[in-house]
Amino acid sequence: MCYNHSIRVLGSCNGLLCICNVVDDIALWNPSIRKYHVLPFLPMELKRYPGTCSCRVCVFGLGYDPINDDYKVVRIAQFGGVNGKSFESEVKVYSLRRNSWRRIGDMPYCILYPGVNGVFVCGALHWLVSQNAESNVANMIVALDLGVEDCREVPQPELMDENFNMDIGVLGGCLCLLANFRGRRVDVWVMKDYGIKESWTKLFSVVQQDVIGVLRSLKPLAYSKSGSEVLMEQDNIHLFWYDLRRKEVRDVRIQDMPITFETEIYVGSLVPVNPNRLPKGRNRHEHEVAKNRKNRDDFLSEGFKLVL
Repeated sequence: MCYNHSIRVLGSCNGLLCICNVVDDIALWNPSIRKYHVLPFLPMELKRYPGTCSCRVCVFGLGYDPINDDYKVVRIAQFGGVNGKSFESEVKVYSLRRNSWRRIGDMPYCILYPGVNGVFVCGALHWLVSQNAESNVANMIVALDLGVEDCREVPQPELMDENFNMDIGVLGGCLCLLANFRGRRVDVWVMKDYGIKESWTKLFSVVQQDVIGVLRSLKPLAYSKSGSEVLMEQDNIHLFWYDLRRKEVRDVRIQDMPITFETEIYVGSLVPVNPNRLPKGRNRHEHEVAKNRKNRDDFLSEGFKLVL
């Protein structure tokens, strides 16, 4: 069921897409094998805890749990206190192998940005958060490890100028941080060794003069096959290549592109979506995942797929 083709993509991982319609039906879909699996219905309670108002934020994420050889969908619902100074979290995880939802420990951080998908890197989903429910700025990165199903803070690079907005993404399998200096420029950082603060490296900067329109937000998508360019999405309206050597921008024009769009990187695979058909052993499945990673690294040689 979808009215006016209102379908949201909640995540992409190893050839699987997590999609949702207007009545909150959620499905895992593998377009390569033309198979999908509808998840058990998980209703959203408008008011869950005494002393709280209705749900203020609901976010999702899709990722692979290498410890249990499983694909998992995470839903985090947060309910604000009536005084505006407190919040309650409810974290539920769907396991494809078990084909069921269950609740795990609460997230003790405040998610400020509704509808922002978790960023999947190194077996964990990542969100920008704040420790203060009264704050309107997310200044921390928290990771939800899909193996142990617990939260941890991720170290951030030392940035001298604190007058910026922060966003996160993934680029070439590495966690990526984008520091937006109020539309003047956006610095793109990558964490080359996951979890190691000293491995944060500033990759490049995009300045206002480089792009079309007002520079509000950027999203890294992929490296070119040569590794010399990075494909970027700007403000849900524009795609461009950034040349790392020449420090130049090259526009991307695609025929019949919509005026506005959202993008997800998808690499084809044969991963099944039927819980009863998941491989019993880890070796076969890990081989498939490793093959998918290789495809991800060089898929631009045959053209990339953007889910719009």
